[in-house]
Amino acid sequence: MRSQRLEPDFLKLFRCSLLVSNEVYVRSLRGRSGRWYREITANPQGAIQVDGRRLSVRAIPITDPATITRVNNAYLQKYRNSPDVKSMLREETLPTTLRLEPA
Repeated sequence: MRSQRLEPDFLKLFRCSLLVSNEVYVRSLRGRSGRWYREITANPQGAIQVDGRRLSVRAIPITDPATITRVNNAYLQKYRNSPDVKSMLREETLPTTLRLEPA
């Protein structure tokens, strides 16, 4: 994801992005202290790189418990064999759930 420039967490973001019901969700592995998360919540307009193309997005914070549960389940399914999946399900990461919409 880009807010102003490519962030060090760029690859982590894409490794941890999800498609749930045709919507793209991301979550900060570092919780609210993650640099890209702080930047995108300060200015919700950003961009992602997909197949070499830059796509403008708007980040929408997700607070609905049912949606957060769906995203949790999707992380568990997508990364079921990864020992790191629990990091994305910690209480401090749940409030960093964002939906990316085309801008």
